[in-house]
Amino acid sequence: MAQRIYFRCPRVGVIGDIAKQDPVRAAYRDGLDTPEDLRRYDNYLASNLRQRKQMDAKHRDPTTTTSIWEVGTVHSRDEASGKVTVEVADPASPHYGKMHSVREEDTHVYDASHAESCDDVALISDFSEAPLLANLRRRFLNLEIYTYVSDIVIVLNPYFRIPAANVIADPLPEFLPSENPHTYAAAHFAYHEQCDRTNEPRSQSVIVSGESGAGKTVACKMVMAYVNNVHVVPALCV
Repeated sequence: MAQRIYFRCPRVGVIGDIAKQDPVRAAYRDGLDTPEDLRRYDNYLASNLRQRKQMDAKHRDPTTTTSIWEVGTVHSRDEASGKVTVEVADPASPHYGKMHSVREEDTHVYDASHAESCDDVALISDFSEAPLLANLRRRFLNLEIYTYVSDIVIVLNPYFRIPAANVIADPLPEFLPSENPHTYAAAHFAYHEQCDRTNEPRSQSVIVSGESGAGKTVACKMVMAYVNNVHVVPALCV
């Protein structure tokens, strides 16, 4: 069987075109019930694009890198030039079947375990940037916007509301390490580390970081909402 690897293959596209082709976004739009909801959604996207265009000195259409890593099948290696010839192996890629010549340093080991969705990417074999991004994309397309990297929770902002992601279950859930990643899980672990009566309690912090528009404010609100709910349940503070 031919060897598979990740290889760096940046593609740059216009953000407006990418948004229109986003299957998650398209499915969300198709589920809107009224013409007013459709109009509000389309205006929201258009206003974001106008703002980004105005930020560019030459008022160009905003662009972004849509893919950094591809999965490819190795066809040949040239040790003299340090180049690898690969064929894009992912059927979901718009470049499926195309050949690329890339530098050896722009490749990374591919493991069969990377094809599975994983709650905690720190547990997968040959962990690196490539399988991390592949796993995040796979989970996002299933509306799983939360992923662990050990005790860090990565959240991808879908830019639309997912009601189930904002509900605090009653009774409160029991979060476990490497399982069921969520913003509420980060709040849960911080609270219980601070209130643990079996060990010496320790002061806790929940650090929320990200670029503008990443969803930091919403994440902070969710942390505070969870702490507000959990502190009124004395039995949980043990």
